[in-house]
Amino acid sequence: MENISAYLNNLNFFTYLIVFAAGVVTSFTPCVYPLLPIITGVIGSSKEISRLKSFFLSLSYVLGMSITFSILGVFAAIS
Repeated sequence: MENISAYLNNLNFFTYLIVFAAGVVTSFTPCVYPLLPIITGVIGSSKEISRLKSFFLSLSYVLGMSITFSILGVFAAIS
């Protein structure tokens, strides 16, 4: 526990990297797995959608999750 407190008190790049990695690991919870077929079906189901449009759909999904997790992280840090 002292190591974690020391990292958080220093607030260097390594600390941010550890916190980011922990957030990525927690996003792979079992609640996320049922959404994967739905997302794949929405993005890749139509033959009319080009690869570029599929890429931008995927990018918007990832950015939306990133922004949401960032906002939640800021509120958790403030509280």
